[in-house]
Amino acid sequence: ALETSAGEGAIVLEVDGVFLDEEPEPRAAKLQFANGRYVPHDGSGQPLTRKELDDLARGGRFVGTFTGRHGKHADYDSPQPALWTLSSLHAQSGRQIFPVLHGEQRTMQLNGRHVRSGANVVVDGRRVGGSVRLGDGERVEVRLDHLPPVGMHLLQVQNPEGLFSNDFIFHVAENAEKAQGLRDPGALINALGEAISRGDLAASKRLVGQGIDVNGRRPNDGSTPLGLAAFHGELEIAQFLLDGGASVDRTNRDGNTPLHVAAFMCRTEIVNLLLAKGASPTRRNGRRESVIDVVSGPWSDDLAGFYTALLGMTEEDTDLDEIQKRRPEVAKILRSHAAKDGD
Repeated sequence: ALETSAGEGAIVLEVDGVFLDEEPEPRAAKLQFANGRYVPHDGSGQPLTRKELDDLARGGRFVGTFTGRHGKHADYDSPQPALWTLSSLHAQSGRQIFPVLHGEQRTMQLNGRHVRSGANVVVDGRRVGGSVRLGDGERVEVRLDHLPPVGMHLLQVQNPEGLFSNDFIFHVAENAEKAQGLRDPGALINALGEAISRGDLAASKRLVGQGIDVNGRRPNDGSTPLGLAAFHGELEIAQFLLDGGASVDRTNRDGNTPLHVAAFMCRTEIVNLLLAKGASPTRRNGRRESVIDVVSGPWSDDLAGFYTALLGMTEEDTDLDEIQKRRPEVAKILRSHAAKDGD
């Protein structure tokens, strides 16, 4: 391990020892590991391999201590380099954004201090191919020749013949979409919401396959994937989400279940599907309205205006007359189900 580190320039590996079979008396020696061999400091004698030193020691002809030391730039005038995110090092700056690399995107931007030109790049404790470029102020750009496996990794830089920096977190993602999800945890759930809104079942399946929580809420409006499928009347997507573990009881920010949404939008097929999956027609939202309540009120200009605004957010040609006609039908389905189940 010491030889590996010395070969990567992480340490200077030296040996302080004594050759016991020298004549007329034992000879003290100081060796340094270089290019796979232990070379005498004073230039006398031949370089030796570790096996040769080991054989001498086993024969009682050599005793030595192997020590890994810092390079020559480890003094007061060569402070340890420091790495941190693109933010203030001293002031509180909220959630830290760590670099996410993928594909051909192998360059990360960060801040640094005491980083010298020609610094080595170290990932997960091992030196790797890469470059460090110093920008304006405290900006540092690190480029890797090759990406490590997908996952979280630790970056360090080491000044030439000097000290290592602190560990700095970075991530490697499979692709740009997953990279965006790591940078912004809400990005993927928003992408799923957009796929559902346009009725794209294939994209919905792909996004869920990437590990999106089917019961997650969108950051902007608190909608759940199943609630969005109910709102837009996407029956196939709703069935897919339910098969994938979506909860019929998971509410949006206003306390509405997917059944509240499906009933209000008069999505009859989805209402029947949710009821068959155990959704309750008497469940109340944040305004204390049951699912039955949201389709049982009298028709009014205000209600018509609200529906007009909602229908403008969908791609359907449904008109107000059709909604007005469907509301009593949906209410009848809900009441019948509630009576049957004794709700």
